[in-house]
Amino acid sequence: MENINAVITGVGGYVPDYILTNDEISKMVDTTDEWIMGRIGIKERRILKDEGLGTSYIARKAVKQLIKRTHTNPDDIDLVIVATTTPDYRLPSTASILSKTIAINTVGIFPLYLTSSIIAHPNIINAII
Repeated sequence: MENINAVITGVGGYVPDYILTNDEISKMVDTTDEWIMGRIGIKERRILKDEGLGTSYIARKAVKQLIKRTHTNPDDIDLVIVATTTPDYRLPSTASILSKTIAINTVGIFPLYLTSSIIAHPNIINAII
């Protein structure tokens, strides 16, 4: 069997405008910025507040930026991988929704739902593939 190679040719990203800080959270619950920073190291969160929008919206914005930045034809994309702890729905997958909204006719769609982190160990990915 031939070696199959894959390359990352670019990276796109998007974060919502609304910022929720630890100080704001401390007004809602009994905590402090220092307590949160000392335990989980998060200073602020970006929140998508618009009604009816979810992870696929954020992914779509990132992919559009990526396509524009790399001058990529969407038909040349072979695989869509979406890793999230907050999918739009259980089914259809956020990767499927993204492929349809961007009009990507991919060979494969790979949704990766993790419960505690979107950083996956390579052995987990190899086991899935």
